Amino acid sequence: MLIIATIGLGLASRSSFIPSLIYPYLGDGLYALMIYFMIGLFGQKPLSCGWRRCAYWYATASN
Repeated sequence: MLIIATIGLGLASRSSFIPSLIYPYLGDGLYALMIYFMIGLFGQKPLSCGWRRCAYWYATASN
């Protein structure tokens, strides 16, 4: 959902209401934000055990 919203903001940034000071950099910033969201979405590794079991294992593991 955040990726689609970022694409929508990128398309809306082409309009004339954007100040000329940030206009040249807005597209690059939104593109970087979208890549950040994509890495966060697709780069997550799912837990192989439930979060409670993993938390218990982590809390009771000896160094």
